[in-house]
Amino acid sequence: MQILLYLFGLISFYTIVSSDDTIIVYPTSDNQLKLQQIINFAVDHTIILIKPGIYTESLIIEEKFISIIAQNSYQVVKFQPLPNNIAILYRNNGGGQVKGIVFTGKNATGISGSRNDQEKPPGKIEIFNCTFIDIGNGMINEFTHISIVGVAVYRAQWFSIDLRGLIEDSTTTVQDIFILDSGNGLILREICGAFNKQNDEKEFR
Repeated sequence: MQILLYLFGLISFYTIVSSDDTIIVYPTSDNQLKLQQIINFAVDHTIILIKPGIYTESLIIEEKFISIIAQNSYQVVKFQPLPNNIAILYRNNGGGQVKGIVFTGKNATGISGSRNDQEKPPGKIEIFNCTFIDIGNGMINEFTHISIVGVAVYRAQWFSIDLRGLIEDSTTTVQDIFILDSGNGLILREICGAFNKQNDEKEFR
């Protein structure tokens, strides 16, 4: 079953969905707070498909696995949080997949998360085919149980990808990363256990 969820004007429209539902979100001039409310009401393993546009919210995902995916790979979905804010923050066993999103914003951070290996069960974070451009930090903070595939970072002010508290999950993967003209490149800290890093003809500067 698929639910079409339109966000227009000042109309508030909330829904509780079951685990096999998909929500489609359309951007409006008043999309602030709306996407977070959808996340709050969604149940575990909900998929949120994002229509093209600019989204300025700072989102928090916790205690469930929520996927945020650009609906069309050939159209731009841009997350642009306010300065010093975080576009997507994972905490308290939050996890999910982020796919096909462009993150930007001066002094902002694209994706961040607290150390989730201490949680039972730990959250799982998957970042696929995302771009971070003209942003303070791309991905930073204490991730474990993570897969990063097909990610590009351009002109990050400070950290491009900073992964801490790695890694005791054999499925953790960092593959096909491109970093250009950024303050710091790919930083891996506290590595232990299995780790799969693959990079073919990618450039780090």
